[in-house]
Amino acid sequence: MVKRLVDDAMDAYVEWREECLGLVLAYRRWSDASSADSELAFAAYHAAVDREERAAAAYRDAIGRLVRANPRSVPIIAARRPAARVAAIVRFVRS
Repeated sequence: MVKRLVDDAMDAYVEWREECLGLVLAYRRWSDASSADSELAFAAYHAAVDREERAAAAYRDAIGRLVRANPRSVPIIAARRPAARVAAIVRFVRS
């Protein structure tokens, strides 16, 4: 069960990071848009903000489920750099 929760949290993290990139790209398109296209570009940016917020909430919820199921998972969440987080996950799964 815990392995599934770790997988779910990792999937949610990747989804959130992908939506972050989509948000950056949508902002760039909006900021570079001509005045004729700015309304449509802003709508696309606003939709990207909504998607990123939903992905962030899904990641938050996945981490919450993981911590509630196994408090030993806290070091994974506390790791700030992605490489440190991955190393903490590998150690956790192997233990």
